[in-house]
Amino acid sequence: MLYVTSEQFTNEFITAIRNRTTEDFRRRYRSVQVLLLDDVQFLSGKEQTHEGFFHTFNDLHNAGNQVVISSDRGS
Repeated sequence: MLYVTSEQFTNEFITAIRNRTTEDFRRRYRSVQVLLLDDVQFLSGKEQTHEGFFHTFNDLHNAGNQVVISSDRGS
């Protein structure tokens, strides 16, 4: 299980792109059985990070793993 805030996910995603370590980033996030992402509203307006999370979500979902997202704001 991995708990991460959306801000932390974003920072790690940007760092991975800058350092050319996106494969390590993908492995870290896509190999867990349960991913808990807090404050998902933080991804709003961050197109690249949003897309990165979208692919992470799909990979985990397709593998039968769980993704739990939370937000303290409504849409």
